[in-house]
Amino acid sequence: MMGRLLLALLLISPASFADFNCEVKDMYLLSDDGSLSTPSLPWHIGSVFVVNRISGEVSGKSAPMLDMTVLSVGDDKDYAWKGISTRVLKRVIESANSRSGVVSSAGNGLDALWISTFKKGPNKPFIYYDETAVFTGICTVF
Repeated sequence: MMGRLLLALLLISPASFADFNCEVKDMYLLSDDGSLSTPSLPWHIGSVFVVNRISGEVSGKSAPMLDMTVLSVGDDKDYAWKGISTRVLKRVIESANSRSGVVSSAGNGLDALWISTFKKGPNKPFIYYDETAVFTGICTVF
């Protein structure tokens, strides 16, 4: 009985459900030669956004991404928070369920967000990529 109570308390810990407040610190674009370069007008640097840890919902006027489908909520020991674009995932699932089968996803770029929740301290580095752009920065748990 005591073990179940402890487990229940751990599962409802505020840190388990806390959202991420994130800021873009750097931005790169994929060049024709395969290298990453800083754009002349890095429009997303300084952008702030919030990611709901459980639902993957993204809010913020200047967020570089749309809502994410959560693959892992992460923890403070070994695992990162991971999400991929909900928009692209829905297209692939709908395509797979259609009578004509899976159609090409050409033109439907895949994007992914990784937040290093296991890093010690309040700052959790993140990396996000969308087709040909890469964004890095810091998230804090609140």
